Amino acid sequence: MHDYQQQQACLARCLKTPLGDYLWHAETGFFRQYSRMPTERVLQLGQAQWCLRSVATAAQTYWCQHWQPHPQADVCAWPWAGPWPEYSFEQLWLPHTLDGCEADLAAQVLQSAAHALQPQGRLLLTALNPAGYWRLGCWQAAATLALHRTGQMRQLLADAGLSVAAGCFLGYGAYWRQRVYAPQALEYMGNRWWPHWAAVYGLVAVKEVAGWTPDAQLAQRLRQQAAWDLAPAGRQTSLR
Repeated sequence: MHDYQQQQACLARCLKTPLGDYLWHAETGFFRQYSRMPTERVLQLGQAQWCLRSVATAAQTYWCQHWQPHPQADVCAWPWAGPWPEYSFEQLWLPHTLDGCEADLAAQVLQSAAHALQPQGRLLLTALNPAGYWRLGCWQAAATLALHRTGQMRQLLADAGLSVAAGCFLGYGAYWRQRVYAPQALEYMGNRWWPHWAAVYGLVAVKEVAGWTPDAQLAQRLRQQAAWDLAPAGRQTSLR
């Protein structure tokens, strides 16, 4: 777990910069937009320093799980080994939780998350875009962190039994001399002309559970059908 701790420390340093403050405001809007569902239990997995408690509505019960003790965390546990029973939450929020996780470790985190998520529950995640401009201001983090492109993240979600229902790119502000220049016009231009250069992407995934639905009309016909005329076993009709 030493590598994971090093990666998380590097990510925390990156998110404490002016770039991190800028992304916090952008991503808060993403979680607020896609989490408006009544009477739900919500778990934030990781990044307790980015506590999203203020985003949860009054009808939502909110918990925060972090990998080490933190004043904003309700539970201290590794993100791939949560103490939650199956079907515990209607929503899971993962703000940069998979940044710094190698592919096999990210798969374990998503498997654990899918276990705690109810059928048709939703998982919301944000992650640093490996192709984004943010690398110019945080080159050390860009060279150190294990990051996942959107296609790789979609595959990881699919392997965990989660299907992507929505997604977007966020953050086109220019990082210059320890400041982020981010007028609204630049955000609109980024979404229109160079979306894949965004600093962050967000995905919304749904837990799909296979099931079956009985055919009411077929069941009615079978109940009304007379008893079948079955021939005894071993009885054959000779052919001549």
